[in-house]
Amino acid sequence: MKQRIFSLLFFSFLILMNFSCEKDNESIPEDVSSHTSLIYIVADNNLYSFAANDIEEIITGYAEVKDPKNNKLLVYIDDKDAPRLLNMKIQNDEVVAEIIEEYPEQNSLNIGIMSKIMNRALSEFKADSYGLTLWSHGDGWLPGTEQENNDIAVRSFGEDSNNNIYTKGTRMDIKDLKKALEILPKFDYLLFDACDMQGVEVAYELRNITDYLISSPVEVPAFGANYVSMVPAYFSKSNKAEQIARAYYEEYAQNYDVGSNQNTTQKGNNNNVSTKGSRSNNKYEYGIAISVIKSAALEELARATKNVIQNASSNTLIKTENILSYDSNYYNFYYDMESFVASLADANSAVFKDWKQAYAESVPLFLTTPSTFSSYSNGGFGGKVSMAGATGVSIYIPNNKNFAQAFQWSRSSGESVLDSYYYYQDYYKTYEWYNAVGWDTIIE
Repeated sequence: MKQRIFSLLFFSFLILMNFSCEKDNESIPEDVSSHTSLIYIVADNNLYSFAANDIEEIITGYAEVKDPKNNKLLVYIDDKDAPRLLNMKIQNDEVVAEIIEEYPEQNSLNIGIMSKIMNRALSEFKADSYGLTLWSHGDGWLPGTEQENNDIAVRSFGEDSNNNIYTKGTRMDIKDLKKALEILPKFDYLLFDACDMQGVEVAYELRNITDYLISSPVEVPAFGANYVSMVPAYFSKSNKAEQIARAYYEEYAQNYDVGSNQNTTQKGNNNNVSTKGSRSNNKYEYGIAISVIKSAALEELARATKNVIQNASSNTLIKTENILSYDSNYYNFYYDMESFVASLADANSAVFKDWKQAYAESVPLFLTTPSTFSSYSNGGFGGKVSMAGATGVSIYIPNNKNFAQAFQWSRSSGESVLDSYYYYQDYYKTYEWYNAVGWDTIIE
């Protein structure tokens, strides 16, 4: 462990031992604090420069945290330099990022490595409650491997390129992420500062990991959160998850460029926008969508969703051309959940009203600018996407009649479309959500 060495003169040996920093075996004080928040940044990829900016924002934001003695903030960062675990601390009335440990090059998306780092951080900075932010690329429920037939790069969560950002790198499966996190104390909140992570499948899989899940159902600008305003929200005394989501949203809402977003069908240029993986001259021009999911309500949401699906006799293929698609009908992986359910049930029916109540309990907050940006819109050229009708949580539709009509599949051979369909279907069946809502009794 690398610590700063202070040469101080003290009057007694005891005082010297208590206040000087030792070498690698130095133990970190175990005083219980009210809250410890860990930001886990996987930026060993093309986002490394944005991570450097976010570290500066984190330092600035922590300066505004009241009672830093009892509100600890740790950052693990793996970028193009050596991975390191940092402790934000006040020193001479300034925030410094103290290096707790510097690691050799490692895969930060490995289950064992991630668990070890997080367990050490939370054990040595014990608290009454904990929060976690996962920062990187993201692709929601999709597998953490690649479909070679169609060369589809999918990440689930993260991308670790082993110090070679020109490779696709390692990606982490959501179920592997669950394994890494389930040995840790349950979190008050888990924030994904990554694209496409607010899907009901992800939330349901992680429902026992965190009380609240905060994320976006759409692409997230590469700049991600403004940590200057969001770090203080980590330590809110009440409604932490909602306070964090509001802090995330407000910076985009205040700087949203109405003029640039009036025509939501206009083609964009993904070299000039701020989605994860690209740069921008305007930090907040294209907006954001973010929501909060309450884990304790998800079992009831699954029950209500199952009722809708079974009432609709959904063993037949579902037409999806009129259901809101968050990926602009490019792959057909992320549909708006309420838009999907509304296509199966009459708005005045008891089963739909029951579902609406369950959804309201599960999603206490959804915030969005009028439009967001998708690099998949306009046939992959990129552009603005209207959020009209969006409700904040995505869902995959496994019996989608229009699966092959998505842009990516429509330009592929019939054989590759079929291969892709079965590839994703087989993987989707491994999610707990699949059985919880009864798809297993409907789809062969």
